[in-house]
Amino acid sequence: MNKKELWDKFDSTFRDFDLENGAYAAPGRVNLIGEHTDYNDGFVMPMAIEKEITMLAQLRPDKKIKFYSLDYDQLVEYDLNNLEYDQENVWANYLLGVVDEI
Repeated sequence: MNKKELWDKFDSTFRDFDLENGAYAAPGRVNLIGEHTDYNDGFVMPMAIEKEITMLAQLRPDKKIKFYSLDYDQLVEYDLNNLEYDQENVWANYLLGVVDEI
């Protein structure tokens, strides 16, 4: 999916509010040698790969957060005051954990 298609999907899914939004991306990474040895002064050889993860985000005026997964074609919504493990949508739990920590 190209960036225009991503923004079109974002607009059709999340444009509830006319607030600031942004796009964020991080490259994929592989470790050729040295998995979990770098913090023990061991040798490592990580490198970025052509795959990446992209996140589009928009501020909200309420205490809600929504996630949409292109892979699962699912939209979920949570209350920031009551974040709990989601048994039904386990793909969202890593994101919930990150949000809970920040």
